[in-house]
Amino acid sequence: MPDEGPVRTILRMRAREGCAEAFEAAWRVAADEISRTPGSLRQELIRDADDQQTFLIISDWRDQEALDAFGPSAAREQLTAALRDLRESGEKNTYEVLQTVVGHGPRIRVRVTVTVPTGEEAAYEKAYRKVAERMRGTPGHIREELLTLSDREHTCCYRILSVTSLAVQNYVSEMRLKPVTEGNTTFGEWWAEYDVADQDAVSVHQVVSDTFRFAFEGAEKVAREKRMK
Repeated sequence: MPDEGPVRTILRMRAREGCAEAFEAAWRVAADEISRTPGSLRQELIRDADDQQTFLIISDWRDQEALDAFGPSAAREQLTAALRDLRESGEKNTYEVLQTVVGHGPRIRVRVTVTVPTGEEAAYEKAYRKVAERMRGTPGHIREELLTLSDREHTCCYRILSVTSLAVQNYVSEMRLKPVTEGNTTFGEWWAEYDVADQDAVSVHQVVSDTFRFAFEGAEKVAREKRMK
């Protein structure tokens, strides 16, 4: 195995009869702790579709050194202790990872604001949707899912389902518009939360910030052109 590069461990365990749910719960507690261990990239629990008592515990690590350091750690002892009495058997294998999936990292919130004249909220939202529609089909386009939409509150929330050009996971974003009495304007807020690996945090933060800014500027331009007609 190379001295450097990510590695993956696959631990096959069979839970005792009637202990499958307890096994899953114990794994979630331990995995949450392990995910904060230096070098931990990802934790995953998979259940056999044909045998509800059999599970695969998959762990991705930055390199062999990180995995070796985890071996005698308190987090590993916690996992072992939590699952020991719930399993019938266990078998572990370690593999070299040829293609890496981005793992657990710091959660980042990005906020971009924009001011819209009072009474132009609906036009702004319509303009924003037009800009978003124009972006469809462009290289690096992201597949998203709308979670909530309120015309009354002028808010929308969505999540990213798939993206190939941005190294993020669990991406959820929300936009809201609020009237500002002074100045007869509107306060616009757009934020996002996501998981990103340490080495990608700075570049991803910049991409998300620029995306919000460009979208706001584009929507503002469309709304301004409409007012001039």
